[in-house]
Amino acid sequence: APDRETAAQVRLVVVPPEPKAQTILLIGSDRRWTGLDGARSDTMMLARLQPARHRIALLSIPRDLYVSIPGHGHDRINMAFRYGGERLLTRVVRETFGVEIDHFIEVDFRGFKSLVGKLGGVYVPVDQRYFNHNVGTAGTDYADIDLQPGYQKLNGDQALAFVRYRHTDNDFV
Repeated sequence: APDRETAAQVRLVVVPPEPKAQTILLIGSDRRWTGLDGARSDTMMLARLQPARHRIALLSIPRDLYVSIPGHGHDRINMAFRYGGERLLTRVVRETFGVEIDHFIEVDFRGFKSLVGKLGGVYVPVDQRYFNHNVGTAGTDYADIDLQPGYQKLNGDQALAFVRYRHTDNDFV
């Protein structure tokens, strides 16, 4: 048996290799649990994680970007998800932007609300008054929202209404 001095000098150090950079295609889909055949990817982002450099880069892809979709001609990029799901959208993004995609993550409306809820809410600088009460008539047939301007904590329902509100702007806003 080794004596105490020798045992104290022997130790095993396991250093895991530095993880390689990863590119993730993140999408927010309008997939609903009932009623829709083929979801569209309303929000698309490429996230590049580079652990060795302590860096994360994000690129937002406009959903109305006009691209070539194999087997479907030219159309808006968000239609690639509707036509062929994750596989076709990943292929279109790879070929359009010339990047390898290591992972794919889809978040639907319920998943978004659940994620915000698990975080205990999110703080957001709300830039203006957002209001809509859907009474089923033209001009109100959007999701309900009632937010005042200012920095505030939003729950899952409020955050989803905020990120979906776009009837007064466009994809680039």
